[in-house]
Amino acid sequence: MANAYLDPGTGSIIIHALIAGFVGAVFVIKIYRRINKVYADDYEQLMFSGLYNKLVENHLLIPHIETKLIP
Repeated sequence: MANAYLDPGTGSIIIHALIAGFVGAVFVIKIYRRINKVYADDYEQLMFSGLYNKLVENHLLIPHIETKLIP
């Protein structure tokens, strides 16, 4: 049977890593889910001109599904 030694600082490192991972995940989600209204006109033109469909058909753009915003 092998004996493992964990010094007192190991628990602290684990706790800090868990907290940093959680905070990092929240930060990334907030950044990537941000909606920039400055480009709304350009987005509408892309969607209604048919260019979006052509780009998706030619595998030049990843298709997406719009969702409703929760106020």
